[in-house]
This record gives sequence, C-alpha cells and structure tokens, in this order.
Amino acid sequence: MNGKTSMATRVAGALFAAVVLTAGAASAVPGQMTVQGQLLNAAGEPVDGTYSVAFTLYDASDASAKVLWTETQSSVLVAKGLMDALLGTDLANPITPGTFSLNAQVWMGIRIVAGPGVTPGGEAELPRKPIVSVGFAFEAAHAASATAAQTAGSANTAKTADAALDLQCQVGCVSEAELAFTVATQGELDAAVLALEGKLPLSVDGLAGGTITSATTINGAFAATSMKQNGNEVCDKSGNCGVTLTSLTCPNNGAPLWSGTEWTCVAGAGAPTQPCTGQYQALQWDGANWKCITVTQTGLSQGNAKGYEQKDDWGYIWDGVERQLATWQEAKASCEGRKGRLPTATELWRVSGAQFSNVGNSYESNYLWALTPWSPGNKVIIRLTDGNITNDNDNASTKRPYRCVWPNNTAASFTGNHCYGPPGSECFATGNEGKRFNFDKFDRPSLPQFGAYFDCNFYHAHVPTELDYTEAIIQGTGLPNGSGNDIWTSDSARYDVAMVVRWTGTEPTTFNDVHSADSTWSDRSNANRFRCRGVGYEPGLNPNPIPTDISFGSAFSQTATYQTTHDKDLGAKTLHEAVTDCFARGMHVPHSRDWMENITAGLTNGSDLYVWTSDWSNYRYVQYTHWKAVNLNYTGYYSTYTSWQDVGTQTQPYRCTMYPLDANYAGPAGGKCNAGQIDCYAVDRGTGTTHLKVWADKFDRPAASYINAVKNCQGEGGHLANARQMFELIRDGLPNGNGDNYVWTSDAAGGESGDPNYVAVVKWGKNQANGVDKNVAIKYPDSMTYGTRASGSFGYRCVWTNELW
Repeated sequence: MNGKTSMATRVAGALFAAVVLTAGAASAVPGQMTVQGQLLNAAGEPVDGTYSVAFTLYDASDASAKVLWTETQSSVLVAKGLMDALLGTDLANPITPGTFSLNAQVWMGIRIVAGPGVTPGGEAELPRKPIVSVGFAFEAAHAASATAAQTAGSANTAKTADAALDLQCQVGCVSEAELAFTVATQGELDAAVLALEGKLPLSVDGLAGGTITSATTINGAFAATSMKQNGNEVCDKSGNCGVTLTSLTCPNNGAPLWSGTEWTCVAGAGAPTQPCTGQYQALQWDGANWKCITVTQTGLSQGNAKGYEQKDDWGYIWDGVERQLATWQEAKASCEGRKGRLPTATELWRVSGAQFSNVGNSYESNYLWALTPWSPGNKVIIRLTDGNITNDNDNASTKRPYRCVWPNNTAASFTGNHCYGPPGSECFATGNEGKRFNFDKFDRPSLPQFGAYFDCNFYHAHVPTELDYTEAIIQGTGLPNGSGNDIWTSDSARYDVAMVVRWTGTEPTTFNDVHSADSTWSDRSNANRFRCRGVGYEPGLNPNPIPTDISFGSAFSQTATYQTTHDKDLGAKTLHEAVTDCFARGMHVPHSRDWMENITAGLTNGSDLYVWTSDWSNYRYVQYTHWKAVNLNYTGYYSTYTSWQDVGTQTQPYRCTMYPLDANYAGPAGGKCNAGQIDCYAVDRGTGTTHLKVWADKFDRPAASYINAVKNCQGEGGHLANARQMFELIRDGLPNGNGDNYVWTSDAAGGESGDPNYVAVVKWGKNQANGVDKNVAIKYPDSMTYGTRASGSFGYRCVWTNELW
C-alpha cells in the first residue's frame, strides 16, 4: 500500500548552557557558547549519527520575534542521543555582546535540518527555550561602562571599572620576575611597528584603501556604507557592483535608464515637456519617450498589492507582505475582490525556501492559505521559509494569514508557466501524433490525489496515466529531473489504491515500469509528489453535437480539460454493452480520471447509484463509482465513492463522455499500420466539422515484453492500446483475433493483494470468421486476464487517434 511514515527527529529535554570562555583582562569577551541537548526519534529513542542543525537566537518566543543571530552546523555529532555544539566559532559570524545586553530576553530555537531519518527538507523548529543566567555573562563585555563597580576582585576601594585595572596584586600573584618572557615596553612596541613600515597590508579591517587585484569574498556583515573607485561608487551596500544611479553622469539630452542589470545613459532623451501633475504620478523615461506613470498602478496588481508588488521568477505578482488573519473563505474573497486570487499549492511551493525562494523572508514562518484543497473541509497551507506543507480546516472559525497573487498567464492551455519547471523553460514537449502535449519538468509538491487533481485541472491539464509517464520517460532524452519520489498517476490499481511511478534523473533506456523499481501503488489519501500533462494549445470542446437520446438528458461541458458528458445516467447494462453504446455515439465510458474531473467541475444529477468506469483494477474487476446531485468535494476515494465490480453479466448504469479533437491530425502515414506494412483498421465517428478517428493494427504484432511493446508503438507515433480501446475496437469489428493468445493492454490491473506488477491482457475471435467477434463479452477468463510487466511476453496492437486525452 506504500503508506510512508517519516522517522522524524526531535530534541527532547533540551538543556541550554551558555559558557563564556575565559580571556585576559584586556581581551574582548569571546562570542561563543555551548549548547547541549538530547536527540530522539519519533518513537522517543536516542539516535546516533551526524546531523545538520540550525541554531537561532530570537528576542521573543512567538511569531513576532526578531532573529538576533543564526548559524547552521552541518556536522553535529550525536552519540546515544547526546548532542553538544559550540556556537559562534566562525569569526565572521560571532555572537556579539549586544545580543544579550540590548535585549531583555534571548530565546534559542533549534531546527534539525538533515541527517539519518530526518524528513527531506528538515524538521520544523522546536519550541524555543529562554537562555538564562550564564548566557548573560556576555554582559561582562560592557564592564567598562559601569559607573560605580561595587566590587572589583580584591580591590575594595575601586570606584570605576577603569580604576579596577590599576589594582595592586595582593595574595598568590605571579611576579614579573617569575615570567618566562620579558614584558615589552611601549617604546619597544613602537620601534617594532616602525621596522615593519612598508610591509604591512594596505587593506585591512574594512578595506580602508589599496588595490584589490583578484576576486574578493566578504564573509559576514558588510559594514561599509559604500565602496568607491575614482570617486564613483562601485558596489552598493547589498553587494551589487557596477555604476549606480548616484554616480551616473549623463550628457545633455541624455536620461538614465535601468537596463535590467545596470544603469546606463540613453542619448537624445531631451527634457520633459511638462511635469506630472496627477495624484501618485511620477516622470519616467521608457527608452524612447518621457511619460507620466501612476506609481500605484504600474504592475499586474494595479495598486491592489499589499506593500510593494513582489514579482517572482515566472512573472507572477505577489503581495509584498502577508495579509492579516482570515478564514479561507474570507481570504479567497479578499484576493478576488482585488482582481487577484489565492495562490495554488504549486505556486506557493515553488517560491518557497524548498524550491526557488522568490517570495517571503527568513523571519515570516507563518503557514499561508492555498487555493488547493487537501481533503473535503480542509485546504492546503504552506510555509514560505522552507516549503513545509500541511492542511487546516476551511471553516468559519479557523484563521490564517495569506498572500494574494496576480498571474501573468491567463491562457486556457497547459503552456508557459502553467507547467512547473525552471523559469522560461517550464514545459517538456511530449506525446505522439504531433507532440501536442506538455509535461511538467519538475515534480509538484506532495499532496493527496484529490489535491493533485485540483492543481492539474486548474492549469488545464491532467494527472497523467501510467502509460503517459512511461512514454515521456522513455522518449528521446527522457522526462527530466526524476526525483526518485513516488509520483501520482491517475490509474486505479485496486479498489482502494492508485499507481505511482518513480525514476531518477533521466532514464530513457532503463525505465521498465515494473514493481518495485519503477512503480508501485499508494492509498489515494496519501500525500505524494505529482506532475501534470496537458494540451499545449487551447483545443476547444469536441465540435460534434452530443447525441440527443432523451434518456441521457442534456450535455455537461467543462473547460478545465474540455470534456463533454451526458448529465444523466442511462439504464443499467453490462460493461461491454455500455462500451459499445458509447463508442457508437463517438464517445466513451468515462475513465476514473474523467469522473473525477467532471464531478468536481459540477457534473449534475448524481443518482447515488454506482456507474461504470473504464478503469481496470484487476484481471476481472473494473472500478465503479457514485455521487449524489452535485458534489464538488468528490474525492473518488474508497469506500465513500468508489469500489470495484466483477465484469461479465453484472449490469450498472453508465454515462458517456467525449474529448477534444485535433482537426489537423491525419493518422499514420498513408493509412498504413503494422509497422507501415498493412492498411489500418479505421474508425470515423461524428456529425460535426471534425470527427472522432481511430486507426489500429489489423494483426497482432509478434510477442514482446511490455516495455518493448510500449516503445515500438511510440516509435511509430502511436500508443499501446488500453483495455477500453481494445474492447471498443473488437466489438466494432477489429479483425484477426487469435482466440487463444492474449495481447497486451496498458491498463494497470493489480492483484487482490501484494503485487501491483500486472496489466490487463485480452483475447477474442476464437472460432469466429476472420477472427471478428462483435459480441465478445468482457469476462474473465473468456476474454481477459492479466500479464506480468516484469516477465510477460505477449502480442500487442498499436492505435492512433485524433483525440486529445
């Protein structure tokens, strides 16, 4: 079932002991302290190993706290649960005396970043602990400012800390004569310094002068206010080097212009003909003309962003700061009222510290509302500092902060930054029949399958089938950036679980889609990574009018994935009869994925009776599902909505659905199938401007492994047929069924327990003229069973279609 539990670590009973190391009287107090604690796993057992640990000092224990100092140590040794770390050893990042002297309280926060058993991305920060007593020994650094020291060692008469330096030693002191060295006089020190004249470095303690002749790295804070060369500032305080606006001198008729990387002078600008007089207006040179702009309406938010607009690497505009606590519904309405919206889980995650760190800052560690559902009644919440994901109730009493977003991509297609990948190169082109599909280049965040469907549909895409992944991974150089994580597919593999796939990097020659190296299954409520796949242009709805059979009611259409579906159930039939009836109409019995997408989009008239799907989940069982009226919270989870049904003589109600079509696809070259050698078996259905078309091999291809069957069909621009396509074509008249030999399909068909390494295989045509069997029943073992992807060898048939599914 592949449910996964993190071996989360925690620090239990942490003991914070701040120790000030001793030094001579004239030395600064060292900025160091030790921290000790006990590290336990989730079961409360001591752990061993080397861990990466982040230590942070705050001025308060709650979310209002300011970070005073932070340090991450990557090699903290833990033995039998005991942890001991010395903080502040980095001279470029000491713990300064002001950390304690200027703050009424100091709190320590500890976060386990990485190590044996630690959740990827690190654990949440532990509850902060106050640093007491010994830690404030740092205050000793300020003894020089004491106006009246009450005691100073044995000098009872000292009135000031400075006077204490002149105290005479009384008992147990070492005399100068007893020292093993001679104490230098001030005159001797001065002479030594003069002897070194010309040999001392010219640039020390803040680069006071001299010439830098090579690349220079500055560790720690940069205290200088500017760096200048020949009177011009060459680096600003944030470390940006180059000509600055203050040092830029433009000639007459020239104007300063920011090129995106530096300030330059643009000649011929002339002077503005009139000043800007409107409210909130400012003068701006755009490279060709002077113009007045309204400062509050320069970006996508049109002045609605809170704080300054913040643009991420994909061109989306965000609130510059978090908005106040609100319920999910209030947050959603607030953003939409400002002509923006709440961000999806994908959008929050990709700008977080777990990914590209485009939005937020190190001290805003609040969980923010996402638009994406986690489960019915709960929405995704994400923390921008580290991308940690969980969920919270979307009721009227739960309040959280949020940010609004204003997207720059409103296309009704899966293209550009609707895909998830590096900025400007987000999509991986994939698919046969003209490469009309795009795939995400990176994994999206871990969500239950319900949330994964939402995010993919939101961008006009689908959660891919297992075959979609296999074709993309083995295509060309391979689907990139495989993370090795379990990735959702939309294939049910049993009544209660769905298939997941995994690969690392690119694996075009090694991916075989076999358990457990490449695939397994997972409960649909588990949180797994996912990717989306969708059409790279706006295809529009299927142009064929839906059949007007009154028993089907009218049409329900949705533009998320451009499906059109009947909005009422048809009376009960066997599955093979339902498959034939829908295909005769130019439609199909919906897959589990189709039901999920349509019902959550508002499909009407749910009868609460189980209806057929065309998603095989066993050699003899098919998924079936039910919902009532309109149910936007339909998850498809077992057993609330979905189970499986034996196929053969059993009858269930059903509906039909149809997909968008590619008007430009003309099928295999010359209408030839079977590796271009034989005329295809062709189907043409529809009364609209573009018909549903399917082309298929007329003969079984020689027996091959599952992965080779997929590769061979893909190499010819087609697909290995799924079980629904095979039975649609067989009952339509597909010839030359062998009758005794099964052929591969691409439908996951796991066993009742244990091994998800199966796909459905079918046969037909025994003792039938020309191997045609239009009355074949879908029934085990007469026409179907399962084959093992890892070791099976069967014949197969390839199909081509102009459908965009």
